[in-house]
Formats: sequence, C-alpha cells, structure tokens
Amino acid sequence: MIYRRLLPLSLTLLISLFSGAPSLTQGAPTGDWRLKEGSVYDGDTFRVIHKTSGEELKIRVACIDAPELKQPGGKRSRDHLRGFLALNPTQLSLKIYTQDRYGRSVASVYLANPRNGRPLLANGEMVASGNAFFYEKYASQCRDIAPTLAELEQKARTKRLGVWQDGAEKPWDFRQKARR
Repeated sequence: MIYRRLLPLSLTLLISLFSGAPSLTQGAPTGDWRLKEGSVYDGDTFRVIHKTSGEELKIRVACIDAPELKQPGGKRSRDHLRGFLALNPTQLSLKIYTQDRYGRSVASVYLANPRNGRPLLANGEMVASGNAFFYEKYASQCRDIAPTLAELEQKARTKRLGVWQDGAEKPWDFRQKARR
C-alpha cells in the first residue's frame, strides 16, 4: 500500500534529478544561473535565467529591504546591486526559501568571486555597504544568514554607511505611508 503512494513521488524525484531542471526547494544553493541583462529593478529585486533550461525567475533578495527608488538612496542602492552582480553575472547560485505574494522567488544570492571562485553573498554585501536594511521581520525565512545580516547591519550603522549616513526612512515605513 505504501509503495503505491511512494512510486509517483519517487518517479517525480528521479525525473527532476536527471532532467537538468533547477530545483526550487529549500536547501543548498543551486548554481547555473545568470543575471538577465538589464533586469536589476531596485536594490533587492532582479531576474535570473537558468543556463541549461532557460527558465527565468524574478528574485527578491531574502531578508533585506533596500530603499524604494523614490526614496533617498533608492537609486544608489539599485546601482550598487547592479555593480555587485556585474562582478560575475554568469556565475550565480541561489538558495530559494519561498515565494512571496508577488510570485518572486525569495532567495539568498551568491556569486563566484572572480578572483578566487569563493562565493560572495549579495544579501550580505547590500547590508554591509549600507545599501539595504536587514529585514528582521522575515528573519525566520533565512535563519542560516540572519545572524550574519544583523551583525553586518550593526557594523554599517556604526560606520554610518549608506542609509545610516542619510538617516533614511526604512522602506517598510515608506511603503506603509504611501498606502495611506
């Protein structure tokens, strides 16, 4: 009886393992993604294309919130993410946690350091440079990187980098005011 229930699941798992299709399950980062040219919308949203399957995903960088484009620092934040991803736009890895209400894949984003191949965390870079806030409200979605992001934010705040030098309004407060 149990075999009848497991057989479809096993076949699905085998097909996905050998088809070359990207896995959207939580777990280790999956590579083989490249940045879609011209797709960095703001400091925490962009598109990627899977190098084998051609699948396109809209990514929401997990556990950070960058200033909106209409906020002070919004364009600077977008440009910083754009420049960071341009370091190695064809070697991106994603650790997808969930999908948000807009259908974006919420993920940790890694790129291979062009100098030594070691992974660089885009989420951390945005917070460390003061171009995004650690979004503590969603820390439970990214427990593996949340402590690092909190520490990086504290250091950026102490150094008064980016949003911390401007005294910028937090994006979630800005959006809430705009809805009123």
